Amino acid sequence: PGPALCHVRSSGTGCPRPRSTTRTHLSPLSCRGCHPSSPIILALVGRSLGGSTTWRDMVLQTAGGAFLSTTLAFLLEAIFILSLVTGTLVGVAIQPGGPELLQAVLDYIQDPVAVSDLVTKAPSIMSPIMLVVALVIAGGLIPLIEESVKTIGVGLMAYRRPSLTQAFLWGLAGGAGFALVEGLFNTTNGLEAWGLVISLRVGATLLHCFTGALMGLAWYNALAERRRGRALGLFAASVALHSLWNATSFGMILLSLGTIGAETTTASAAFAGLGTLLLLSILALSMGFGLAGLTRYVRKNSSAPNLTPRPAAATTIMGEGQCPPG
Repeated sequence: PGPALCHVRSSGTGCPRPRSTTRTHLSPLSCRGCHPSSPIILALVGRSLGGSTTWRDMVLQTAGGAFLSTTLAFLLEAIFILSLVTGTLVGVAIQPGGPELLQAVLDYIQDPVAVSDLVTKAPSIMSPIMLVVALVIAGGLIPLIEESVKTIGVGLMAYRRPSLTQAFLWGLAGGAGFALVEGLFNTTNGLEAWGLVISLRVGATLLHCFTGALMGLAWYNALAERRRGRALGLFAASVALHSLWNATSFGMILLSLGTIGAETTTASAAFAGLGTLLLLSILALSMGFGLAGLTRYVRKNSSAPNLTPRPAAATTIMGEGQCPPG
């Protein structure tokens, strides 16, 4: 499904040929290489927990994460970010030197040459309050919103009374669909460094799949087990992991823009960038192992699939194994 969606996204008629020189098209490597991780993860986990749900349910949950959840997340993020940015601009404007700073930012945005020279201009227009607001948005607001709506499909199908395995797989599918659509937009904006972008997208896909699976378990605990405290803890864990990933990625962006400070040397910035990339790699591997651990936990603790339940009498007879002693 990844290449198929990218086929439509890139130009409306198909992926560009390798000899194409049109700059607005996705390159064939980035088009075909950025999203196979989502269906691969679904296939591996689904095979491990085979027979627990139907492919129709998985397709429905994946589509819900890809289209319904992303739309809700975009709308909510736009509303909250616009409100936060408005409040921030008002706060900057009332401080000494604030109007001059805002005018500098406005002039910067309106100057095409300055925008193209972002690396050299960014340190002069960024203020600590702007960096803090950007970090709050990337590391706090966005993870909270996305983890709240990413697996909404599981809640909408609560009337089906899903089992532990079903809720887990549905949450995983919602996270995979969300990662698929998010990756399409993020990869489109990073064509010049598609290799690094694809590597980061693999980690981000693991993030969304892992946190989606956690949220699937949260839905199960809230709806089936009535353990609201455990459900809230799983939700908090999902938000915390997402926040850690976004905050680390935000630090890498700051390093690439040169906004850490004028005294930062090229060597120290390079080492800091490598350290940040290493941390992201460790996080991605940890979430991959975490997803494998969750899959094993669900396989051990789930009951027999409720797709074709056995009669109670037959289950009892099979469970006894031996005739009672005379």
